[in-house]
Amino acid sequence: MLNIRTNPIIQDVKLPDLRDRHVKVLREDLVHPFTGGNKWRKLKYNLIDFREQNKKVLLTFGGAFSNHLIATSAAANQLGIDSIGIVRGDVVANPCIQFMQENKMKIIFISREEYRLKNNEEFISALLLKLLAQGYIKNPDDVFILPEGGSNAAAVEGTAEMASELIHTENIFCACGTGATVAGLSKGIKSNQHIHGIPVLKAESFMSDNISSLGGDLSKITLHYDYHFGGYAKTSPELDKFCRDFYFLNRIQIEPVYTGKMFWALQDLIKKGTFPVQSSITAIHTGGIYPFFP
Repeated sequence: MLNIRTNPIIQDVKLPDLRDRHVKVLREDLVHPFTGGNKWRKLKYNLIDFREQNKKVLLTFGGAFSNHLIATSAAANQLGIDSIGIVRGDVVANPCIQFMQENKMKIIFISREEYRLKNNEEFISALLLKLLAQGYIKNPDDVFILPEGGSNAAAVEGTAEMASELIHTENIFCACGTGATVAGLSKGIKSNQHIHGIPVLKAESFMSDNISSLGGDLSKITLHYDYHFGGYAKTSPELDKFCRDFYFLNRIQIEPVYTGKMFWALQDLIKKGTFPVQSSITAIHTGGIYPFFP
């Protein structure tokens, strides 16, 4: 069984360049050491579906620094589920991949060109036959396919539950990778609340479509596209310093892949006068990989 924290923790935090301006943070990162943050919300109902469909292998997709793959490997290992991670790009060895493998996830690298076909039924069928031939699976029908980032209708059902923990705030900030978390939140928030999504990759061409396809209400969401720092997992010396300063100021770890970009965006938008002093703001700490891999 996974030891999941169920009572919400909301704290006041200070921003490095605006120390007199307090905002709140929902500590989803404390839900579980490795399966915490929005990743547990997205996995929760998918794992229920896995059991109800009597599947034997959980197969999912992500990058070499994927929070989703880290969380899925940890949850699957603790629950005694065989897992396979399909990773985009060249073969690499890093602490994240090592962690997944230590949690018994079988890692298979595929080219970026192949990876773009991850939602194509013919590609999935061919992939399963290849895994069968290579001995990774015994029967393609045993495999539960979980999309990249765990983002599907079951994930949205889970992330929508966060809204009940955010009823006392007007503005909700959340980092975006696939858009499932903000899609779910938009289905649960009240009419006087608004979501500010911070895409952590170059996403102007697809993020709003992703959110809509997952049932999200775009009228309740503003996407701020200017804070990806060059793309997914891209950073800068300034962003790295910001993450360190935030930690020393609040004793809460953030990282430059997801949460660091979100808090940077929040600080910058406050500086620009986007939010009046009296407006209430809560940021969702969705976890992250660097706190675990210094």
